[in-house]
Amino acid sequence: MSMQAELLFSMSGHRRFPAMPVSLARNAAWGSLVLLGGVAILLAWRRFAGGMQRPLDFSPAAATSLFVALCAATAFGGARVSLRRGILIASLSVVTAGSLTLPGASWAAVAVLWLPALACTAFTIAGSRNAEAKIRRPVQHAADPVLFRLDDGTSALTRRFVDATGRDCLEAVLQARFAAGSRAAVLHLAFSPPFLETPEVCWSLKKSCGDDVALGESAQVRATMVLPYGIRLELKLPAAPSTERTLPVQLSVVERASAGKL
Repeated sequence: MSMQAELLFSMSGHRRFPAMPVSLARNAAWGSLVLLGGVAILLAWRRFAGGMQRPLDFSPAAATSLFVALCAATAFGGARVSLRRGILIASLSVVTAGSLTLPGASWAAVAVLWLPALACTAFTIAGSRNAEAKIRRPVQHAADPVLFRLDDGTSALTRRFVDATGRDCLEAVLQARFAAGSRAAVLHLAFSPPFLETPEVCWSLKKSCGDDVALGESAQVRATMVLPYGIRLELKLPAAPSTERTLPVQLSVVERASAGKL
């Protein structure tokens, strides 16, 4: 089972989280951005050095435009795009189109060359407006922590909200269950919808009544997987309990201050 498929706990209960090739998409986006940047710099250098004299015909202009469009689309990496990355991609597209727009070129060739640059600019503007709308959403403050508790039949409680600074936040309480004779427990929580980047995560062990107070104070917790779409926590006790025990874990997930940036 893949790590993505292991994320079984979500806001709606137990369900299998779909696999998402995030690393592959990220590497492809960065590779396309580097490729587009290299082409733009090379063409600009040749243009200013006087190495380009003959304007492109429509066919090579269309092929170049298609290449730029494919690189730009991959560099954007999906619908969620940062403002800085969008400005950079649009700028590289403009540099590429401007370097290839030579005197004497046909209107059709010029139009097809500048089409990707215009599309990237429009996409960047639309993305920035969506980001502003997200920040301006009404702030939903967390409820009274006393009421934010688990019962024996609940494995997880989550709350998603936007704080006063406009950052995406998630608070959760997870129920770690230790079987009799077992020192270890594993918790998974899926973020739905996922964060734009790998978020900042912190946790604490909630105090319980009875013998579980000492149990919680001595338990060790570590995050073995933190991704934009979920987290995996591993808990370990210093000694195996003789009976089944439960331990609530308070989890705080916050969007990084630099989220949405290049």
